[in-house]
Amino acid sequence: MDEDLLGLVTVFTDTDKIRLEMVKTILLAEGIFYQIEGECITGLMGIQPEFLGITEIKIQVRERDAARAREILSKEI
Repeated sequence: MDEDLLGLVTVFTDTDKIRLEMVKTILLAEGIFYQIEGECITGLMGIQPEFLGITEIKIQVRERDAARAREILSKEI
């Protein structure tokens, strides 16, 4: 198991799916690994997060990338 995945921190939370897609694109372009909290479970089951009562989506990055990710997002979003 990748030890870095154990230290994920939330750097962005929103309900706007378009803005979330923008954040994902920015992080990808910067080479920052990200994960959407709960995406694995909802994606595998084919369930929309809203059906599980999840209204805010959290984007998480490795702890070592968090400061850089927040800085980039503060300028871009």
